[in-house]
Amino acid sequence: MHTTEGRRNFQAFSRPALEIVGLLWLAFSLLLEVAWAELRTEYHLDITVQEQYDDNLTLSSENPQRDFITTISPGGQLLLDYKTGKLFLDYHLNGNIYAGHRELDYVGHQARVDFSHSIVRNLTFRFLDNFILSDEPREVLVPEQLPPPEAPPSPEEYRIGTRVTRSRYIRNALSPELEWRYGKSDFVALKYRDEIYRNDEDSSRDSTRDTFGVRGEHWFSSYYGLGYDVSYTKAHFVTSSDFQGQDGIISLKRRLTPHTLLYIQGGLTSRDFLEGETVDYTIYRGSLGAEHSFTKFLSGTMRVGAAYFSPELGKSEVKPEGDASITLRWERFRGSAFVRGGYIESYGDAENLGLGTYYAMGAAFHYFLLRHLYLALDGSMGWYDFPSSGKRTIWQVRPSVNWQVTKWLSATVEYRHLEQTATKASEYTNNKFFFRITARY
Repeated sequence: MHTTEGRRNFQAFSRPALEIVGLLWLAFSLLLEVAWAELRTEYHLDITVQEQYDDNLTLSSENPQRDFITTISPGGQLLLDYKTGKLFLDYHLNGNIYAGHRELDYVGHQARVDFSHSIVRNLTFRFLDNFILSDEPREVLVPEQLPPPEAPPSPEEYRIGTRVTRSRYIRNALSPELEWRYGKSDFVALKYRDEIYRNDEDSSRDSTRDTFGVRGEHWFSSYYGLGYDVSYTKAHFVTSSDFQGQDGIISLKRRLTPHTLLYIQGGLTSRDFLEGETVDYTIYRGSLGAEHSFTKFLSGTMRVGAAYFSPELGKSEVKPEGDASITLRWERFRGSAFVRGGYIESYGDAENLGLGTYYAMGAAFHYFLLRHLYLALDGSMGWYDFPSSGKRTIWQVRPSVNWQVTKWLSATVEYRHLEQTATKASEYTNNKFFFRITARY
């Protein structure tokens, strides 16, 4: 149930959020007036009606609550494209109505702003903002950059921390960047990211994270290049220890052919906790990697290495780490798969589990039965070990049938199965059935 105190916290946050949106819109409007004569405008309006059956609303291990949830989602996209930049806005309101648990009814929001403007030749300012208000116990990881429409599907991924209740939360990630290009493939960019998490019911997990950094690439010739990404982070938590952190990655690259790239990569992660009993630590990483396009339909990447964990107190250790992925594009089949492993951090989510180790794999594909009818399958499995909460295994599978009925109407039938087993954390099983229909203009 949503408390009065929680609503006051949300109202206190909503006012400055709306002021920021207003200032951003004013800035965008002033920039667009300069190039209004060459402005191209494109917009789409849509509405989705979804019916969902959920057999475990709060991911409980005992006495799960079941319900039907009706969601009505009006929204749209706006694209303003001009000679020196573009602005893309995407917003959807989600009205959620519970059949049996009416106290959980709420209105959610999803918004995205993607703005870029060329200030002068080779100097570009970019601004990204992702906002969500939801009550889902598991939080979907939203990529900073959305993949292009023609990209193969990728598995849906979630944050590790889970709320075993239905409570509304807000997450907003704001990312301005200034990039200067001084060659065909050479660039340097100054970046900043502000991410906030607020929970309606449990403010003890609220967090704010600010990251400042620089990234870039420099190619000494057509065959040899250098990539780098370094950043400084300040993180504030209500109950967990605040920390200051440094992250850095440097890669020496060798392009063998237009289709093959080899690299040596080194990295560092350092966390200096300001209070509490959390131990400071530094992780040193080293790996070898390769990227290769086998054909125009098939490509893959691989990185293999080790990580040296050095805590301020306690025993140091070395763990293997790496990742591999493959993507496939065929006439009727599109898909991708990955495997990963090494150290992982869980800060700024519903549990703040800290540092742990993990191994994970996942895959997703679309198979087109007809031009406008395709089957989709998405699945993943992960093994996690956090000192604060023990070991846990999470796996999920998500098949669906998707039909583009007409140019403006689409329909989807979907099933999701989620399961977690754990030594200390709660264990649960969750099944969901969806039917949704979308009209788009």
